Amino acid sequence: MNGQIELMIVNGKSAIRQLEKWQVFSVYDSYLIYKSCGGDKTWEEFQTIVRKRNFENNTLDKLIEEPISGREIPNVNETDVIVIPAEIKTDRPESIAFSELRNDRGDDFRASILANRNNYVYTKNYGWVDRGHAGFLGGDMPLRRFYREILLSRVGSTMTFEMDSSVRLKPTNYMIDVNIVKVTIRIIKPINYNQLIAKRIAYTVFKKASYSHEEEQGKFLLGIGEKATGSSFAEEDLPSNIINFYYEVCERSEENIMQHCIPFSKEKSAWIYDRYEFKKNKLFEPVVRYPSGEKPFIFDDIQELCEGEYYEIIDLETPLPRVY
Repeated sequence: MNGQIELMIVNGKSAIRQLEKWQVFSVYDSYLIYKSCGGDKTWEEFQTIVRKRNFENNTLDKLIEEPISGREIPNVNETDVIVIPAEIKTDRPESIAFSELRNDRGDDFRASILANRNNYVYTKNYGWVDRGHAGFLGGDMPLRRFYREILLSRVGSTMTFEMDSSVRLKPTNYMIDVNIVKVTIRIIKPINYNQLIAKRIAYTVFKKASYSHEEEQGKFLLGIGEKATGSSFAEEDLPSNIINFYYEVCERSEENIMQHCIPFSKEKSAWIYDRYEFKKNKLFEPVVRYPSGEKPFIFDDIQELCEGEYYEIIDLETPLPRVY
């Protein structure tokens, strides 16, 4: 090969259709392959000669150094998904072979990244997002209802916010609600239909319930809990819950929120997942943000409001599971 390989940044679907003839890699992985084949270009030089290829022609042509233009492939970086001819397979280092990649979240997590109605996506400005926790996959929006109850409340009014997880009991069709958390508050000062005050109260209670909910997932109640869900304080859970608040209460659209988060493609998210070391996260902030990524400013619009001035928490309970 003499260090000569031809590369192409492609649409993920095109790459998948050509898997028998092409292998999917990132730009940086391909650079490692290039070096293993005797290439003498530096990483910086290599980035400037990533080339386009016609899929109708599956032969290897000689590498011609034609710097890519911004119009053809803007903002090329090390994790951009590309493909290379399958013929290079025997020359690639085993350390980056896909069969050697490991991740403790399992194949289901990876499959849900690539699914048509994907649950997970990696974003430049907010790390991993669980679209279920963010509220993007549907639901009856209990947080929005709770906020509106606060907004319309009077002194002495009480309202309860509840979170739970549903698990199907196999092989039956029964469902069981586990990790139930209920937070009940009493209004002690007129809200006077002040939307900002109502949002701040809902935000504070929601964060308290979210944290308690994750704690409950870590318990092994009746054999169900983290062993069943595998997600107590999962890295993406609490940060994604914050998105849910802005989606339900502040009524920002999914499109608007993700424009600020800047999601990567399914293929690029899967590439990052294959190399990612997940950590437990007890904060409402992403653990790892992509290089040059910046937290979206929209997530600083609402601040917590401590109890004592407008409301007080009169109960926080974690009931036994419910079967239905």
